[in-house]
Amino acid sequence: MQKANDDPIWDSHPDLLLWLLYSGGAFAPTATTRSDYIALLHLNNASRFKNLYKSWSDLHAILEQFVWSDRSFASPVKALWEETHAHTRPVRFIGSG
Repeated sequence: MQKANDDPIWDSHPDLLLWLLYSGGAFAPTATTRSDYIALLHLNNASRFKNLYKSWSDLHAILEQFVWSDRSFASPVKALWEETHAHTRPVRFIGSG
């Protein structure tokens, strides 16, 4: 996916790329590979996806357009979505007094 990411074909099919990245990342065999998918999701969110989805329900509606089974995919893909968004939230420190 990293090598194919620069292919301009994805500019015309961001929804398919979104499905590929979330499906691949959710079932990635190692934490390192999962982190690579998260990095690609962040990169594409800034360029190709541009608010293609703003919530889990928006993303879910896009993913359902392709091969999808809520029973098999929803839980691991939602976990990846939450993990991906956790890395984009600002870090807040609580002072000790």
